[in-house]
Amino acid sequence: MQLIGLVVPADFEVSSFAPLSVFESANAVLGERRYVTRLLSSTGGAVSGSFGIEVITHPLGEPACDTLFVAGTGTASAEDDASDFLLEACDSARRIAATRRGTFALAELGLLDGRRVTAHWEFASEFKERFPQVRFEDDSIFVEDGSIWTSAGMTAGVDLAMQLLERDIGPAATQKVASQMVVGQRRYARHQQRPATTAFEPKSDRIQMALTHARANLRSALTVEEMADAACLSPRQFTRLFGEETGCSPARAVEKLRLEAASLLVSQGRLSIDVIAIETGFGDSERMRRAFQRAYGHSPRAMRQLADVRVNIG
Repeated sequence: MQLIGLVVPADFEVSSFAPLSVFESANAVLGERRYVTRLLSSTGGAVSGSFGIEVITHPLGEPACDTLFVAGTGTASAEDDASDFLLEACDSARRIAATRRGTFALAELGLLDGRRVTAHWEFASEFKERFPQVRFEDDSIFVEDGSIWTSAGMTAGVDLAMQLLERDIGPAATQKVASQMVVGQRRYARHQQRPATTAFEPKSDRIQMALTHARANLRSALTVEEMADAACLSPRQFTRLFGEETGCSPARAVEKLRLEAASLLVSQGRLSIDVIAIETGFGDSERMRRAFQRAYGHSPRAMRQLADVRVNIG
């Protein structure tokens, strides 16, 4: 049996428990009690969450966990559990996973120095300011660096747990778990935390008009001149204002919109890869493949194969 420990801070969020459901479902699929879970805290005993829920925890220490999840909250209280007890538990675990502000707890212990990590997007600025020695990735839903995994939390904790499970039992059995949990589309590390349709949040109507035009015309070239015309601005004014309001260039924003639309079409499986590349403006499948590799770490065909396995299992 493999022990999955969840370090529960005061004021924890209910979503912190979501990753554990992946291992519970794995036991059902495997037909054996391969995984057992234990709730942990520095001293043990009752711990109250942010939603009025109270759980009973065991004290950190023996026995050692195979996988140790460090939960977080929506407030700065998440790193209160950063103690010698937690450090010892991390040292003895085969792998460590942090969700949401749990990444802060690991950073406080010095375990993340020089490593690549992520956390929920709303904490990005605070984390970078407090821990400049850590390599923070804004867009990824989870990040693996050696034995330490970090995620944005919320539903991204489930995505991280699925990947951990796949390392244990393989992709085919993991897809059966995803099917049982009614996980419509598995997301991998480089999937963005926020969909492109909501991540930009422009302040002016002009930039919103340009983005609306881009979404409706992905098949076209979508040059700066075309988008500037949709915004009723000169190309120079548009490029400057677009960067100020969205934090990225028009070209980067268009690629994100194309990737989002293409990944949905690929997973649906109704159109060929070549047709999707044309319809979403990549022009050809090779260009789309390179964009997928940069963004997601795998090709459109690999994404479709995973979707096909899920459908066949379902």
